[in-house]
Amino acid sequence: MKVFWTYPDIGREEIKTVKEVLKSGMISYGKLSYRFEEELASYIGCKHVIVANNGTSGLVAALMALNIKKDDEVIVPTYTFVATANVVLAVGATPVFADVDETFNIDVKKVEEKITNRTRAIIGVDVAGMPCNLRELRKVCNYYQLALIEDAAESLGAEYENKKVGNIYSDVTIFSFHSSKIVTTGEGGAVATNDDQIAHKSHLIVRQGFLGGVHYEHECFGLNFKLTDIQSGIGICQLKKIEEYISNRTSNAKRYKSALTNLGVEYQRCTQNTRPVWWIFQALFKDKEQRDKILQSLLNNGIEAKVCWKPLHLQPHLSIYNQNNEKFPCAEDLASRVISLPTGNKMPAEHVDYVIKQIKLALQYAH
Repeated sequence: MKVFWTYPDIGREEIKTVKEVLKSGMISYGKLSYRFEEELASYIGCKHVIVANNGTSGLVAALMALNIKKDDEVIVPTYTFVATANVVLAVGATPVFADVDETFNIDVKKVEEKITNRTRAIIGVDVAGMPCNLRELRKVCNYYQLALIEDAAESLGAEYENKKVGNIYSDVTIFSFHSSKIVTTGEGGAVATNDDQIAHKSHLIVRQGFLGGVHYEHECFGLNFKLTDIQSGIGICQLKKIEEYISNRTSNAKRYKSALTNLGVEYQRCTQNTRPVWWIFQALFKDKEQRDKILQSLLNNGIEAKVCWKPLHLQPHLSIYNQNNEKFPCAEDLASRVISLPTGNKMPAEHVDYVIKQIKLALQYAH
C-alpha cells in the first residue's frame, strides 16, 4: 500500500471552473479573485481578505503593512517552517527566537524574555493546524504595544474560543493554499484582517502599490504577489468542501490518538479552547534513535512520513541570529522525537490503520 503525504481533492467542479476561466480570457487577478476574497472573509468572519500568490508573500505583505523594517525585531517560534523567519529577513528586520511548549506552538512565558526596545511584533504560528495561545499573546502585545501576526498557513478553518482563526486577537493573519493544505489552489495564500488600514496597505502591496484605473498611479512601494483567477476559481470550489475536509482530518486524528495511546506513543497536545484542523499529525517517540528507526520503517513500507521541522536556530542561514548559542530545550526535544504523519482531506481510514499497523510492527524492533 502507498500512503501519500497529501491527498488534494481536485474534482469535476474545479476542472470545469478552470476551463471556464481559460475560455473567458481573464486569467490573472480579476473577478474570481475578488469573489474568492469575499467568500474567504465570509467563512472566516473577518472584514477583509487579500489573496496572494502564496502564504510567504502574504507574510511579507503583512510585515510591510505593519511597517516592519530594518533594525526592528520580530519574535518568532523556533519550531516552525523556515518561511516564518525568512519573511522577517526579507523586510530587513531581525528574527528573535522563542521556545515552544507541548502544543508545538510558541511558549508565551518565553516570549516576554525576548522583548527589547527594538521589538515590533510577535508571530504566533499554528503548527500543524493547532491554534496557538492567541489570548495570552494578545495580552503581551497589548502591554508592550506590539503587533500580533498569526501565521495560520496550516490552520484555515481552525477555531480558537469558538471563532475562526483570522477573526480573533491577531492584528493580521495569513493562510496558505499550497497543494498539501486544507484548501488548495496549487500555490496561493491570503492576508486576513479586521483593520481597515492594514487591509488597504496589504492590498496595495500585493499589487505593486496600484489599486486600478487607467493612469497607473502607484500609491506606495509594492510587489507583484497577485493570485490568478485560475487559482481563485479552484479555491472557491475547495472552500465549499472545507468542513468535509476538516471532519475527515479530525476522524483520522482520533484514530491515531486512540491507537498511539494504546502503544504508549505521545502526540501533539491541544491548546485549550480550540478546534484544530490536523493538517498533519505530530507523533512523538521515546528518543531520536527510536524515532529514526520508526521513520525508516514507515518509508520502507510506502508511507510518506516526514520530520517537520528542524528548529530555526539550528538552520544554517539562521543560526547566526542565535548569537548567544542559546538552547531551546522543548523545541529541540520535539524535533528530535517527532514523526509527522499524514491525515489528508481525502485520506481513507484504512490508510490511517495501515500507518498505525506499521508503527506497531516497527515498535517491536525499535525499543
